[in-house]
Amino acid sequence: MMTAGEMMVRRALERQRERAGTRLKVRMPAALWGRVTRCAQAVDEAAEEWVCSVLRAWLKGKFDGVGYDEKALLGTREGSLAVWVRVPEGFEKGMLRRALAAAAAWHEPRILRCSPQPGTEAWVEGRDYVVEAGE
Repeated sequence: MMTAGEMMVRRALERQRERAGTRLKVRMPAALWGRVTRCAQAVDEAAEEWVCSVLRAWLKGKFDGVGYDEKALLGTREGSLAVWVRVPEGFEKGMLRRALAAAAAWHEPRILRCSPQPGTEAWVEGRDYVVEAGE
């Protein structure tokens, strides 16, 4: 029988093995990296870790059918950044931009706003509520 401490160590080692991957230096459009960074901040995670986790989800088919702007994948040297990311084993580098664009398109609508919008009368759990005149 395992103790609670041994179980915690075992789970931590399993998560570490799961997150293991290869670090790559890639060039991507600054706008796409900005979207990736915002999505990572929304879940309180480092961008490199977020990239690795969504790429694992991409390999499992989670973002199949998600629409994204193909033009967002294109970039020039002036409008792009060289960044270090970690990718899971077996991931094709050529699919990186497409996978990140699909993941960002899926996650962005699910990010809660941090402040109420103008004209809001009540703000509960990130949602705006406006009371109608007849109520």
